[in-house]
Amino acid sequence: YAGDHVRGFFAPSPDFNRSRNAQIVDVHQEFRIAIAFLALGLPRWLSRDPIGEQGGLNVYDFVKNEAVTHTDALGLMGNAPPGSVTKGCCAGKIYDLSTECCCKDKVYSKSTKPSGIKRCCRYNWTGVIPQHCWIEWPGGSAGLYPDANAPLFGLWGSPGIVAVPEPDTSNKQCTEFQLSDCVCNIDAVKACVADAASKHANGTWLSPTYNFGIFDCGHYPGYLISGCCSLVGCGGSWPPPPTISHW
Repeated sequence: YAGDHVRGFFAPSPDFNRSRNAQIVDVHQEFRIAIAFLALGLPRWLSRDPIGEQGGLNVYDFVKNEAVTHTDALGLMGNAPPGSVTKGCCAGKIYDLSTECCCKDKVYSKSTKPSGIKRCCRYNWTGVIPQHCWIEWPGGSAGLYPDANAPLFGLWGSPGIVAVPEPDTSNKQCTEFQLSDCVCNIDAVKACVADAASKHANGTWLSPTYNFGIFDCGHYPGYLISGCCSLVGCGGSWPPPPTISHW
């Protein structure tokens, strides 16, 4: 189409996937990616809908042909109500926002899966009240104990003692932690848990304060998991930056 009455609808980032019917145009000395061109004189769209038939059978239909009142910056709205985006763009790949996430240019599933890290407990004769709990991961384990030489036998207000490996894993019942890659990199969390427990045991990192019934051996596994997930994050790695000395 030749003429002056052509309007380009641009993606906000130069990293927008250029293979999806995109064209590069020079606007005020800046390069931006045009995701759709509207010929005002025809009137019709000159380029196909970036998400193809997901936006309807008419692949030249864009924001339901209501560009005056509707916006769709990345051309991913589909047939959802105006303003409701169900698809995302991750380094040029379309993904479902409801079931997937984009992290460091990779698409991950939001669903949880077994992590290989377990909270294990040894119970008394009732089978209900745990006598002691610890954390296990592939190739290792660790348990938190009160410091018997501390005031109040270390049961309240004193740093606990972490044993690596856990000295007694008999008669155990275990529950495996379920994690999502959208929350934290599971492989990196395993490495973090092993490293953090070792640092607690050898005194490199200060062990958490033991408070019976509030924070004791039963809470230590969740403490390690939540701390490592926070440090590692989605798509992260271990070891952390040198500035991290504890949490």
